[in-house]
Amino acid sequence: MERERVMSGGSKGGEEDATSSEWRLPEMPREIGEVHRWMKEHLGLNVPSRRICPDHDAPMDYIAHAFKHKAPGALVWACRGGGKTMLAAALTVAESLSTPGLQTRILGGSLAQSSYMYDYVCSILRRPQFKDALGSLTRQRATFANGAAIEILPQSERTVRGVHVPRLRLDEVDEFKDGVFESSLYLPQSMNGIDARTDFLSTMHRPYGLMAELVDEHEKRGLTLFKWCLWEIIEACRDRRCDGCVLERDCGGKAKLADGYFSVDDAIARKRLVSDESWQSEMLSKRPSREGLFYKTWDESVHVPREAIGYDPMCELYRTFDWGVNGPTVCLWIQVDGDGRVRVIDELWQAGIAVSDMAEGVRRREEARGYGQVLQSYCDPTGLSYIMEFEKCGIPCQGRREDGGLANVRFEGFELVRRYLKCDEFGRPKMLVSPVCMNLRREFRGYRYPQTRPGFNPPEEPAKVDDHGMDALRYFFTSRFLPDDWRLV
Repeated sequence: MERERVMSGGSKGGEEDATSSEWRLPEMPREIGEVHRWMKEHLGLNVPSRRICPDHDAPMDYIAHAFKHKAPGALVWACRGGGKTMLAAALTVAESLSTPGLQTRILGGSLAQSSYMYDYVCSILRRPQFKDALGSLTRQRATFANGAAIEILPQSERTVRGVHVPRLRLDEVDEFKDGVFESSLYLPQSMNGIDARTDFLSTMHRPYGLMAELVDEHEKRGLTLFKWCLWEIIEACRDRRCDGCVLERDCGGKAKLADGYFSVDDAIARKRLVSDESWQSEMLSKRPSREGLFYKTWDESVHVPREAIGYDPMCELYRTFDWGVNGPTVCLWIQVDGDGRVRVIDELWQAGIAVSDMAEGVRRREEARGYGQVLQSYCDPTGLSYIMEFEKCGIPCQGRREDGGLANVRFEGFELVRRYLKCDEFGRPKMLVSPVCMNLRREFRGYRYPQTRPGFNPPEEPAKVDDHGMDALRYFFTSRFLPDDWRLV
């Protein structure tokens, strides 16, 4: 993700204090005006403090709330360049300096994103007045004389398991893998008299991504939501005419009231370069449009029940595979009930192992979950080496070809999935996906048409990116539901 502009500020008074070997961080204030002055004096940040849009917050509101309420946490929905990474870094430093023994972990949507926040941490800690408060400063970990520590974590499930600390900052959560995100939620834990707190920060990039889910459920999760956009962080626009400005339609004079740092010229340049859809979601913090989604009717509030869908011995059970030639081999377990409704009850993603071991993994999963007889296993029949190995392991597979002049099979599969995403006359969906199928759900949320340049006709097929579960699901529908005269091979 793009690195956010550093907020300017600071004061000479802070530099003068650097000469004292007994420098101590003053007690953190609680009132917003005092917090604003404190951030500027001690951390060198002049944080925007004006709410411009009616339903938004100022960036300063997030910091003031964190100073006043240590737990349980906050959800920050902010625009690109909105300072969220920098603010979280500054808050992390302030808490570490003022809370002996506090352990904080930073986890970003990628290792690079984690490093961005940590780089801001380091830039603050290199200020001369913190020399005596700092213990050590390495590429991934900062320690303090009071026993506090800040460390970055890479984006993997293994690294977040077994770690428990009071503070967790998750940056760009919309870029997280579902498994890593779920595992990270077990990381925060109160200890040594310090309450646990998790802050979630991100721009909302996808209409059904993790950020959208968190925003919709923030009250249930006990999170305080803070939201701001370009108008809360843009610099005051004093000497420009509104007539003819490319920002005029969206701005409506808002920039005249602002007190931020984001350059008006930069905003104008960005507006000219990006699509309106991207501008609305990335800079104005509006929900991303469903435009461009391949399955527009997918809705987790409709198609994903709150509780896991268990195996029902009274329903037909099927497997469906997508072979992992250039990615993971995927197996979905799907049941069809007496009313013809489709229930995706389980998934298994496997990569980097022998095909025979993949087949064994499928067998172990079925034994562990107590699954009964599988009526049929469907697949892409062109993966002959996989089919032969699975058959040796007692898992015969078949499917309908989508090449060799039978490309319409592929489009029939797309339409079948769309048909089963619809609800019946009673408002009940014809297909449900268990909440445990996190990879399949992620693919549904991100399954899109390829981007095209203006003036060009959009393609008819989705982009071939992160689609292994989507392919396996389509093979099931074309093999199970197309008429008998569509020959299985």
